[in-house]
Amino acid sequence: MNIIAIRHDWPEGAGFVISRPIGCDNITFLHFKNSVRLKCGGKTTVLQPDACIFYAPGTQQWFKSDTALVHNWMHFEKTNISRLNKLGIKTDTVYYPANTDFITELFSRAENEFF
Repeated sequence: MNIIAIRHDWPEGAGFVISRPIGCDNITFLHFKNSVRLKCGGKTTVLQPDACIFYAPGTQQWFKSDTALVHNWMHFEKTNISRLNKLGIKTDTVYYPANTDFITELFSRAENEFF
């Protein structure tokens, strides 16, 4: 997997908004450690902590946190979309994994390797 950018436990202030009307030219993975409002498929949903999403290239990205936000995020090359498909992971779909404890540690290690 070719990582373009990655951060673990990345903090943002209350009221932080990402608004990318035409998305990115890569796959974006987000793991939210607190509740956020997210637009996906034309609907705005309030996500609970530990929600995850893989955005496909070119998909609108919008989320807002009313409180201070901490999240893990990664952008990786769109050529990896076939890997996600083989694993049965749908893009532009919110997931609530049963266990997310490993995500921050994994991202911390990958971030250290990346930089």
